[in-house]
Amino acid sequence: MYIDSADELSTATYVSPHYERLLGFTPEERLADPGMWLRQLHPDDRERVQAESLRTNATGEPFECEYRMFTKDGRVVWLRDHAILVEAEDGAPSVWQGVLVDVSSTTLAEQALSRRDVILEATGFAAGRFLNASSWTDVIGEVLEHLGVAADASRAYVFENERGGGGLTLTGRFE
Repeated sequence: MYIDSADELSTATYVSPHYERLLGFTPEERLADPGMWLRQLHPDDRERVQAESLRTNATGEPFECEYRMFTKDGRVVWLRDHAILVEAEDGAPSVWQGVLVDVSSTTLAEQALSRRDVILEATGFAAGRFLNASSWTDVIGEVLEHLGVAADASRAYVFENERGGGGLTLTGRFE
């Protein structure tokens, strides 16, 4: 749990002891370093998360976001961050009260399933093209390109060995 100021840095004013178990930084370290949250955000998530933070600061809508952060020892954890803006009654500035939840295992499992689905679809595509082609050489380029995109590969190598010792080697490159 945390309480942050509704400012550009999301300056922490309270961090629960669980923060250290989650990210390796003590609450005191987090409170002493206003720029830590932005600095520890994964570079691929930083712009999106910061934009959402600024947007919700402006609108007062709940902040709900999943993103990656670097721990003190350099590991990457996926967090689900949910916070609501609490208006102060005494004229003091509003603050965000939020909860960080480690969703690394769930997120990584979802990514693995999604990747598996893409690869299975590409494998089905390949099987269909090979079964309907008069010769595998007619469709190998298209199949390799489809499989390469699914596997995020830049190169593919296909080896065919015929009985009797003859062989053909095809290589494909995807850029």
